[in-house]
Amino acid sequence: MQAGFLGIISNPEFPDRVKIMMWDELPKSRTQEFGEAIRYITKYNDILAAKTHIHNALNNQLLDADHNLYRATIIKAIAAIESNDDLRQEKIWVDSELNKEDLLSIEELTLRNRQRKKRTDFIIQLVGFTALAFLALNFFTSIV
Repeated sequence: MQAGFLGIISNPEFPDRVKIMMWDELPKSRTQEFGEAIRYITKYNDILAAKTHIHNALNNQLLDADHNLYRATIIKAIAAIESNDDLRQEKIWVDSELNKEDLLSIEELTLRNRQRKKRTDFIIQLVGFTALAFLALNFFTSIV
């Protein structure tokens, strides 16, 4: 398990695209090359698991795996990160250009993502328990 920082980078010229980056150390500058800016940073105890989580959450929007580029707004990307309850994270920095409405949208989308995950987990468990019940029933009826 390796600790590290996960960040979201965006370019104002492409508001519907974000890059998800990993760093071993906190970046010294919030600006990147080509007009890109870091918009969000969080710290994880297990950065590789965190990267996998965010990739899975945004997988349908993946544009370029080599450059970690996704078709998603900054709000959707932040909500995908913050909806992860499985890994311990510490929010380090959020871009001050995000207004109250943006932050409220992030909270709402995070809540919806968590609810969807709970429903999905419940359905998977229900299917699993049903399969176990059928296996047990089959086992006991074959003995008799």
